[in-house]
Amino acid sequence: KHYPMPWNFLRKDFNLRLFNSFQNLIKLRRSNKDLQEGPINFFFEDENNRILAYSRGLNLIIITNFDQKPKVKYIISNLPQQGKWIDYLTNEQVDVDQVNNLTLTLLPFQSRLFIKLI
Repeated sequence: KHYPMPWNFLRKDFNLRLFNSFQNLIKLRRSNKDLQEGPINFFFEDENNRILAYSRGLNLIIITNFDQKPKVKYIISNLPQQGKWIDYLTNEQVDVDQVNNLTLTLLPFQSRLFIKLI
């Protein structure tokens, strides 16, 4: 059985932002072959701080904080490439240094999706 989308829910700003975020993620998945096939490479895990990072291909990484505490100036190591990356959801640009480390802030239960700038 199909249920129609309750479009009136999109009148609330939070719901509209969430809806737009999902639309953008679906668009990214459809346009990015690395998200459709190929292996997942878990390159960073910190059990004590509850941080997990993985890549799909060389140009897409996901970093997630599974903790209720924020992580400020937190260093993720072993990224697949150095250089400039952009957070797909916030458009924040970050730099992965010459030893493939990224320093960033992660909010509680936040995931960040970065795409390599070419």
